[in-house]
Amino acid sequence: MGFSPERFTFILAVIVLGLMSKSTWETKFDVYKKCGWSEEEILDAFNNHPSIMTASE
Repeated sequence: MGFSPERFTFILAVIVLGLMSKSTWETKFDVYKKCGWSEEEILDAFNNHPSIMTASE
């Protein structure tokens, strides 16, 4: 995903990923896709702001 371990966002991304199941990640990913986002846009947003995946549907 292009994370730099020196950045705070890396730590936040690890926390976000550790707190959710694979099915929850996929559900949230699908919500963004239904809103018209591409996979690249979703991953780029997560790379810059990992907490974006903590938003509820």
